[in-house]
Amino acid sequence: AENRDFAAALTASADIDALVHHGPHVVQGFEVLNDTPVWWSVGNLLSGMARAGQTGRYSDPRSRDGLGAVLRFQEDGPGNWRLAPSSVILCNEEVSRIIYPGVEAAQDPTLDPQLRDQLQGCVDRTRMAVPDAG
Repeated sequence: AENRDFAAALTASADIDALVHHGPHVVQGFEVLNDTPVWWSVGNLLSGMARAGQTGRYSDPRSRDGLGAVLRFQEDGPGNWRLAPSSVILCNEEVSRIIYPGVEAAQDPTLDPQLRDQLQGCVDRTRMAVPDAG
């Protein structure tokens, strides 16, 4: 509730293009608040915490999932800019820690089927939080 109140106040009073929050180590939702795109958590970006054989918070596969906040600006006229936000799913492979573009890699027939399944799990979990992430 405190983060939501802060984001609402910030986006209502400041001239900002986007708000990207990071902290809980898992991907959380995306929304537009006061005409400002807000990513509530981009997960672990590229660091992924969960590893095979770990227990507790380090066993949660969601902590390997990340989200790239993409901001594309297009000038519609002199000094008039339009923002098109989107989200890119980033997945850490459990053992090697290689980072993959989730959607593309999960569909890559040249990758090992077990790896594709792991990456598809990342895509599915991320899309539960941000349905239109690509």
